[in-house]
Amino acid sequence: MTDRFVPLAKYDRSRLSLKEAQQHLNQMLGLLATATQNTCQRWYAYLLENIATNLLPVRPNRLEPRVVKRSSKPFPRMGQLRSVLKAKLAV
Repeated sequence: MTDRFVPLAKYDRSRLSLKEAQQHLNQMLGLLATATQNTCQRWYAYLLENIATNLLPVRPNRLEPRVVKRSSKPFPRMGQLRSVLKAKLAV
């Protein structure tokens, strides 16, 4: 059974759409849950092929820093250790 899935390894994992994979899986869950083992294997192979062929476009230079631009809460940011702030509140 695993020999059928070897060609799928050639796809770039960074171009797979996780959201689309989740949507495909949610659509197939009912079929996979009620199918016989042989049919389930065919549906699973179809699911993997479908996920692997719907790739995201290549978007070079799309690196964004993982930082918070501005606070979404009306409270100030924690600039000191939590223990120091707790000690100030206890006084």
